[in-house]
Formats: sequence, C-alpha cells, structure tokens
Amino acid sequence: MKEIDAELTRLVALRAKMSAASTPEHREKLEAVIKKAAEIWLIEPSDILSYSRLNWIADARQSVMVTLYLDYGLRSSLVGAMLGRDHGTVLYAVKAAEAKWTTDPEFREKFTRLRVTFGFKPWILRKNTTLDRNPDAIENAQ
Repeated sequence: MKEIDAELTRLVALRAKMSAASTPEHREKLEAVIKKAAEIWLIEPSDILSYSRLNWIADARQSVMVTLYLDYGLRSSLVGAMLGRDHGTVLYAVKAAEAKWTTDPEFREKFTRLRVTFGFKPWILRKNTTLDRNPDAIENAQ
C-alpha cells in the first residue's frame, strides 16, 4: 500500500507542477478524492490519472473531476491541469456524470458514496439541470 501511496503522491506532484495555480491544499484534496474514488471503484489510484477509457476507470475519473470542480469549487482549468486534462474535459465530465446519475444505479451508488465521504450531498445539484428543474427527478433517481 505504501508503494501505491508513494506513486500517487509522485503523480499528483508531477501533474500539479503543470499547474502554477495549484497549492498544497489543492493537491491534498486531489489526493484524498483520488484515493477514495479508487477504493470505491476497486481500481488503483494511478488508474484515475491514466488515459484509460475503460468505463469503470472513466467513471471514477469523472467523479473525481466533478467532486473537485462542483463541490470543492476549484476552477475547471485547474482541475484539468491537475489531472492532465483540459478544462473542456472537466465540463464534459459534469454532463456525463449528470446523465449517468439518472440512468445508472451502480454509478449513482458509487458516486453517492464518494460525495458523502467528503460531506457533500449525495446528488449533483446545479442550476439549470434536469435535477434542479425537476425535484421529483432526485427522488426517482434515488
């Protein structure tokens, strides 16, 4: 486990160097969210930082992006830089997670576990989304 933690710390530090706006606090949040997402999705933390397009890895990666962007309020460009992506990928992750939330019970359960771990509401709630416009969709989705 120490090898995984050391590798994750190395990868996070490397990616954070690419973003001059990144702070130690941002890196701590990133590392904590990545570790928990990897635990929930039963993958290695380094998988989240990889470029794999396997569904379960992409779901975990998108959940990390959404948590950092929407819940922690980090800029999409910063989240993208810390994960080796651009800001458009982060914005796409938000839309993809919202879509999966309403259609995929397994994703909803895992994403809820991730968000609740860090003290956030178990659902995505943004202005002008289906869930925001239709409160019944939240109840039906759960």
